[in-house]
Amino acid sequence: MNTQTQIRKLTLKDAKTISKAFTEQGWQKPTEQYQGYFEESQQGKRVVLVAFIKNDFAGYVTLLWQSRYPTFQEKKIPEIVDLNVLKKFQRQGIATALMNAIEIHACQHSKTVGLGVGMTTDYGAAQRLYTQRGYIPDGRGLHHRSLPLQYGDQAPVDDDLVLYFTKDLSKNLFDQTVTFLHTNDLDATSHFYENILGLVLVRDQGVCRIYKTSENAYLGFCTHLETPSPKGTILTLVTSSVDKWYQALHTKDVEIVNPPAHNPKYQIYHFFFKDPNGYTLEIQRFDEPLT
Repeated sequence: MNTQTQIRKLTLKDAKTISKAFTEQGWQKPTEQYQGYFEESQQGKRVVLVAFIKNDFAGYVTLLWQSRYPTFQEKKIPEIVDLNVLKKFQRQGIATALMNAIEIHACQHSKTVGLGVGMTTDYGAAQRLYTQRGYIPDGRGLHHRSLPLQYGDQAPVDDDLVLYFTKDLSKNLFDQTVTFLHTNDLDATSHFYENILGLVLVRDQGVCRIYKTSENAYLGFCTHLETPSPKGTILTLVTSSVDKWYQALHTKDVEIVNPPAHNPKYQIYHFFFKDPNGYTLEIQRFDEPLT
């Protein structure tokens, strides 16, 4: 993702900016649509997040707390609706960042989130994105304008022909985890974890070395940390949505050590907070994601 990306809630002033940006690329999206989105957000019916790169609008996504799809309504599953990224900003991680952020909002009220995706090739990128993120079909087949299609039915192949998907948010709230521990001898530690245990070194930060322990989990050893104690142990949760987590935690009874900031030495964007035991937790984003 572009490190200059900012994701925030929609304001009323954004409506004209968004409409103009889409008009310039040949998509007709009236200002009134986004004014309506803003009104619904003020009424608590919808969450609308927008992405900007510096001062340029890049994309948006919305979350309906009460879906218009009957199955989601019945199960009280919020629905992600209308994910759009300007063509000139596509393939820069904007859609992923928006999805990360909107899923954080969804998981604060529901263990499951849903969405509908079109069936034409225009939606091919979205289809791949959603399945890669763990969304699975809800098993109720194709729908047109939220109504199920049965054998023999005829329906136009348009934007309203969709397949609905759901995701269990309780399984993967964070993208990755990194546990950092103190060591007095980084070389000896590296020898043990690399040559004895066979872990792969994925990042050498000088005073810290990070090893991959599983698909999305990492273990880091650093010489600059204090000796083992609650003060010297850090549990790091990696996500592209650092600011959204900060905003979410800031509204709750959580001891936050510092607001999000960029650390050029380690090339990360992060903030720290405390758990009830006094352990330090960190939510961060690497400038260059771990691989």
